[in-house]
Amino acid sequence: MLDFIVIPVVIFLVLWSNRKMAYSYETIHAEWLRINLNKLFVYHAVFSFLFPLLPGDASGYWQFSFQQVVAPTDSMFEYFGLGTKFLLFLDYIPVKILGLSFITGNILYGTLGFAGLRYLFLLYYKSIHLDFRIGGFPTVPFLFYLPNLNFWTGGVGKDTLCFFCIACIIYCMQFYKKRLIPLALCFTMVYFIRPHVAFMLAAAVGLVVIFGSRMKFQYRVLLVGLLGVGVRLVYAQILSYLKIDDLSVHSLNNVANGTAFLLGQSYTGSAVDVQSYSYPVRIFTYLFRPLFFDVHNVITLVSSFENLTYMIIFFWAIPQFRWKDIKVMPSWMKIGLLTFLFSMLVFSSSLGNLGIIMRMKNMTMIYLLMYCTWSISRRKAEQLSQSAAYTSAPET
Repeated sequence: MLDFIVIPVVIFLVLWSNRKMAYSYETIHAEWLRINLNKLFVYHAVFSFLFPLLPGDASGYWQFSFQQVVAPTDSMFEYFGLGTKFLLFLDYIPVKILGLSFITGNILYGTLGFAGLRYLFLLYYKSIHLDFRIGGFPTVPFLFYLPNLNFWTGGVGKDTLCFFCIACIIYCMQFYKKRLIPLALCFTMVYFIRPHVAFMLAAAVGLVVIFGSRMKFQYRVLLVGLLGVGVRLVYAQILSYLKIDDLSVHSLNNVANGTAFLLGQSYTGSAVDVQSYSYPVRIFTYLFRPLFFDVHNVITLVSSFENLTYMIIFFWAIPQFRWKDIKVMPSWMKIGLLTFLFSMLVFSSSLGNLGIIMRMKNMTMIYLLMYCTWSISRRKAEQLSQSAAYTSAPET
């Protein structure tokens, strides 16, 4: 019964906040922005209803059916911990106390996923120089309608929460003076869900703040200091979570090889033997597979088309790269791109299953795509400007 109250309230709040953010973020095109955010929300919500159709960990998180996580007593704080336990801790009130259904859970999580998409939509919309077309579709909002991006952020799971938290941190960094509390909360949540991802994100933020930001010196010192203290406090727990003695290259390589071996076993489904691949092939596998020769069901077929889109955008963008662009690249994009690069370097050597690769890269792949299309749009804007200057030049 409570589901019929929660769902309409959530929908109302999303539509109301879409309007509020559109009109506070834009002036001339505010109504266009509101309409497109609403359309994206409707599209994204469809995936929240489709999400339960895919067997996976989501039902285990909502039904508390993981055999490896058993609480001594039926108390909320018995589930408090890192990884899977933390999601059970978050789900305790909506499941155990409110009794919400699994579909409502997917809608709640999916709403957070949409909120992350909305942050990135607003940032990217303001940053792109020229809205060119990809396959006949305008870049904005085309990038935000990619199926995997919406599917893996549309339901109960770690991927949805990590995606939301990373996007929220990147968005809040633009308004760091007023949003220190959301920044701290999102960093904390990422840490409890996936400590190693929080470490990579903190490194990305720290590097951009130190080397690539126009932030005042005192704020740089404050943010870097807070990040340093945070990393120092959780360092031992990260080592325990990863089951290593230190964060050396050797230790991380051993973890990656061990994980790749386990995931590369035939019983895990879409297994690939990344241990036998050269490093460039591992990178290619992480970025662009599954492709059509990997197809074995509807999901991998859809993913193949999406990965083909990734390839087109990526190889289209390579000739457009300029070192000078790094200086003028928005800070939020630098953080996202660095987080993507760190995760790619780590996960490309440790993930030996295409299904898991699709899920894990979904947290950060959008940042590579936004950077690539931003570079392309920048070159097209320069060409248009030069062409206009040439045609307007006086005859001699």
